[in-house]
Amino acid sequence: MKHLKKYLVLALVLALLLPSAALAGKLEDIKASGELKVGTSINFPPFEFWYTNPETGEQTLEGFEMKFAQGLADELGVKFVPVDQAFSGLITELRAGSIDCIASGMVMKPDRLEVAYFSTPYYTGSQVMVVHKDNLEKYKTVDDINGQQLGVQMGALQVEIAAEQFPKSDAM
Repeated sequence: MKHLKKYLVLALVLALLLPSAALAGKLEDIKASGELKVGTSINFPPFEFWYTNPETGEQTLEGFEMKFAQGLADELGVKFVPVDQAFSGLITELRAGSIDCIASGMVMKPDRLEVAYFSTPYYTGSQVMVVHKDNLEKYKTVDDINGQQLGVQMGALQVEIAAEQFPKSDAM
C-alpha cells in the first residue's frame, strides 16, 4: 500500500508539473532549488485557509489542497512554499515563473487552457447560492435574485455564472 501511495503521488506530480516536453526540466529545477513554490489564494476553505487555534492563537495553513501540495513537496524531498496572492493573478505568476504550480480551487476554462497546463481534475463541485436566513422567503427563485447585488470572488468561475444567470445583477 505504501508503494501504491508513492506511485500515485509521483503520478500526480508528473501530471501537475510535466504535461509537455517544454516543461521536461521543471521537476529537476524544483529539486535543485529545494522548494516547491505553490501559488494559492489562502481564503478558500476547505481547500486552503488559515486556522487559528483558539487556545494558543497559533495560525496554521490548512485545507485539502495545502495538504496535497505538502504531500507533493514531501514526495519530491523539497520544502513546500505557499505563495499567497489574489486568485486573479495566479496564472500570471505561473506564466512569469515566480511559482511552480497552482493549488487554489481553479476550474479549467477555455481561456485558462490557452495559457496554462492543467492536471487531471481531482475534484468536481457544484455551485450554490447562500442567502441570510431572514431572507429565505424573499429569495426563492432566479427572478427574485436577479437585479440584486451578488457577492462573488473576482477572477473566479462564479463571476461568469452570476453574469450569465443573473444578468440584471451586479457581482461584487
